[in-house]
Amino acid sequence: MTLHAHIPGGPGEPGEPRWPAGPSRTGEPRWPSGPPAQDPVSPTRVWLDPNADWQGRLHERLLEKRIVLASGILDDEAAARFSAQLLTRMLDTLYFRLAEVTGREVDQIRDDSRRRRSLTTAQAIGYGLIQGQETSSGPAGLADPGA
Repeated sequence: MTLHAHIPGGPGEPGEPRWPAGPSRTGEPRWPSGPPAQDPVSPTRVWLDPNADWQGRLHERLLEKRIVLASGILDDEAAARFSAQLLTRMLDTLYFRLAEVTGREVDQIRDDSRRRRSLTTAQAIGYGLIQGQETSSGPAGLADPGA
């Protein structure tokens, strides 16, 4: 029994398409020109794993419920991510308190903050952030230094 190994892209067995076509005028074997013949490939289906990023989605769901997890080595990247998560819990608390004071929806305050909306004094009064503008030149009860 004789076993033959087939090397992809190399010559095949006598009689196969990639076997030399016979001697050329120089006496060397002639190889077929063009790309090597390939076996037909059956169709392949690629299925995306819906659970591939389960850890990232779990952390997002926990963060939405104001739960932050810390584990493993605390390098710069992990410390930055953890700090951002903690500050996000504090920022939401600020949004809720501002909503209570101004009588506005939390989502409106959050959107205004994300857009980095700036307010003039009159706009801040209208928004409900402040009650009024002080018009005196100094704190009440202090004597005028120029007198």
